[in-house]
Amino acid sequence: CQLGPHPVFGLPQHTMALQALRSISMAVRRARPALRPSSSSSWQSHTDQRTLDLRVANVLIASGTAMMAIGGYSMYMEHQVAQIREEMWDDLAALERTRRQNAEERQKRLREQPETREQELYRARITRDVSSVFNGPVALKNVRVGEVVGVLEEDVGPRGDYIRVRSTEAGKDGEAKEGWYPK
Repeated sequence: CQLGPHPVFGLPQHTMALQALRSISMAVRRARPALRPSSSSSWQSHTDQRTLDLRVANVLIASGTAMMAIGGYSMYMEHQVAQIREEMWDDLAALERTRRQNAEERQKRLREQPETREQELYRARITRDVSSVFNGPVALKNVRVGEVVGVLEEDVGPRGDYIRVRSTEAGKDGEAKEGWYPK
């Protein structure tokens, strides 16, 4: 198991563990009173030693509990991240399946109903690029010079300056592109 950065604190987890151990040792040092020669009875020194041992034990128990809580929380966060990652991959796979099904249905509809499509009058070749000046909502967009298009209707639009054409190449969505193109 490789320890990566902690999801909340951003530090590597081994660095956090070392910092916790350092703080435990500092707490143990602070809990020990300085040993001085005592003129009191042995009962008094025994009580002091027992108090010291209880302090050290309490500090060790508290720090061990804190370390276990940090470790448990870290494992919980790793589990949550793994679950979220898995859900995202599942959603992405479902989205890709839906996109593929929609494209297949669209292709099927186009294959099943070719007779309902308007018949071409003739075919023509695009001889000039007008995409920079002609890009309205009914314009045939993204055609290249030299591409073959099917002419569906002549003299359309304002003053009859356009022809309605269908591109013979399918667009990104799999459907043929239709629109106006200047004469």
